[in-house]
Amino acid sequence: TLHVTGEGTSSATTSLIVEKSDGTDILVVRDDGRVGILDATPAYPLDVAGEAAMKHLYSNTSAPTNSLGGATIVGTGASCTVTGGDIGMNVAFTTGTGVSAAGTIDTITFNVAYGTAPIAVAFPKNAATAAMFINSELWLETTATTIVIKSTNNLTSSTTYNFDIVVIGRIAA
Repeated sequence: TLHVTGEGTSSATTSLIVEKSDGTDILVVRDDGRVGILDATPAYPLDVAGEAAMKHLYSNTSAPTNSLGGATIVGTGASCTVTGGDIGMNVAFTTGTGVSAAGTIDTITFNVAYGTAPIAVAFPKNAATAAMFINSELWLETTATTIVIKSTNNLTSSTTYNFDIVVIGRIAA
């Protein structure tokens, strides 16, 4: 068992440095908990200088919260379920009755803010959603803290729209 104890608790001290024979840092573990791979001064909890490969990437946040648009946009009695985490989620909303306007359908709020507005890519999971995407009637707008789902045309009353969203961005340091 290898046990390493650092000299402090800040970014100024390190617990572990692994170097190549020429003195180049391969792995740095700082006392503030940040780890650098090929990076002696990690700016993030895990900072990799260069390419990295992963088999799977999981979000350890709970499902983001959401707030449906007004009754004229999503209808009376509309509902929405968001499952997953901040980097990947499934959104399923069912419109209610009396849909009569286009606009903001839902605002999803991340558990952890991104450093800047991330890229969000949506993948339709049913025919109603696919038709909205094909006709460019449904789109996503992002900020560092939210994804806003919008439509240019009225949604169909009592219809379920289902899609997956993948979020690509940097979490604020």
